[in-house]
Amino acid sequence: MNKRSTGEKIFAVFNTIFLLLLCIIFFLPVWHVAMGSISDPLKVAASSGLYIKPLGKVTLGGYRLIMQNSTILRAYGNTLIYVAVSTAFGLVLNILAAYVMSTR
Repeated sequence: MNKRSTGEKIFAVFNTIFLLLLCIIFFLPVWHVAMGSISDPLKVAASSGLYIKPLGKVTLGGYRLIMQNSTILRAYGNTLIYVAVSTAFGLVLNILAAYVMSTR
């Protein structure tokens, strides 16, 4: 088993703390939006700051309203088409580049 030096141990501790802070920083906006989306709309409009828990009674009315919109399916379809086409295009370019690099 390899013994780690003091410097490596210190680096591991600070690296872990730094990465945990980054995870929290990146996760908080997603959590804020999720809590705002299931909160009472009137309470969300009247408040400010970070939502740690849903404000008022939990409601899925916003999601119901969005799903009643007929253009949402077209938007999801367009997203799937863009993903499929750009993935295929990127795959073809990578295959061509890999072939050129492997023959040299």
